[in-house]
Amino acid sequence: MLTQNQSQQIYISEAASEGLTEAAQTLQSWLMQEEGTHYAANDLRACLVEWLESSIEQLVSDAPFLAAQSDRTQGFNQQAFKQALKSVSYTVKESA
Repeated sequence: MLTQNQSQQIYISEAASEGLTEAAQTLQSWLMQEEGTHYAANDLRACLVEWLESSIEQLVSDAPFLAAQSDRTQGFNQQAFKQALKSVSYTVKESA
């Protein structure tokens, strides 16, 4: 599924799309119960997509630190990055 925000497009897998819909419904119930406010589920889903896009932008700006340079307590999903590294080729720098 493609979603468009301004001039950008991002791909959202079917599983993620379904998860966003479920999250919006859960959030809708929570907001009604906790705050007494009712939002349309589609509007909440759109807000979640916006929030995710912003979160991705923040993650990208800190990606080197979060993926590889920090210790595990400060990193984010480092295991997935390390797993991805196993699937690509590399060379070893020769020492002088």
